[in-house]
Amino acid sequence: MRMLVRTLVRMPVKTRIGFCFLLVAMLLLQAPLWAQPETTLLATTDLDCTWKLDGTSQGALKADDSKVVHLSLGKHLVQATSADGLDKWRAVITITQAGQELVEIKLKEAHRMRMAEAQPTPPPASQPAPQPAAQPAPQPATPPSPPAVDAAPQPAAQPAPAPQPAPQPAVEPAPPAKTQPTQDLTWTDPATHLMWAGKDNGKNLTWEEASHYCSALKLEGYSNWRLPTVLELAGIYDVTQDVNGWHVKGGIRVTGWEWSSEARDAYDHQLFTFHDVKKEPILIAFSRRALCVRLAGQ
Repeated sequence: MRMLVRTLVRMPVKTRIGFCFLLVAMLLLQAPLWAQPETTLLATTDLDCTWKLDGTSQGALKADDSKVVHLSLGKHLVQATSADGLDKWRAVITITQAGQELVEIKLKEAHRMRMAEAQPTPPPASQPAPQPAAQPAPQPATPPSPPAVDAAPQPAAQPAPAPQPAPQPAVEPAPPAKTQPTQDLTWTDPATHLMWAGKDNGKNLTWEEASHYCSALKLEGYSNWRLPTVLELAGIYDVTQDVNGWHVKGGIRVTGWEWSSEARDAYDHQLFTFHDVKKEPILIAFSRRALCVRLAGQ
């Protein structure tokens, strides 16, 4: 640096000015390279998920959060899977200039389409098979009258057998009784002394969210609520009751399939449905709710 200063001092004035102009021009030519903006991707999602960029995992992404990653110009593959692993989304984006590109991961639409495809189609109403027309029974031919003979004693007439009763059709089971949903905040089962919330949470939850919902619930002055076991849910199943289409005791307001506290495998937990006559745990759910329970007297 000192050598450069000494050289400039010894130069003639015109040469020194020309050299300074040349130096400034070189600095200006290099400025765009220094100020070039970086290329980034801002990712958002409408459902909690894990996502990948060009096959490389970018970790978890919450529905109310966003993440910025650096990338190069060109085409890039973005993939996402919902937190429960049931819904998937992918898109190819093209970056043509430096700056920040926005990608919105839309898993709610993928969830809606999967739900629509999973709804069973009702079978067509069966038509009764046509019955053949009844044919008149043939009449027996009248035998010719025998020749007259001397009357002989005839044996006593046998009594006609008693008619057999016609078979009766099987008795159809009575339809479930329509039960009005309870307006109470809780209902206690007198058989098990379990206190149940008068209704479930009313919307879809993951198992972790459902467990947290019950543990944080405060109802009728009690705070020790929890998710029930499968047997506890089966204990309030009643096929003779119909509460808005769900077979449940106590008029409890059920709006979907309910989470239990029991694990099904390393990644999921068992569910229970009060719909139709199925009392076994259900492995796949379209609606997952939290119906909380506690032991009365505690």
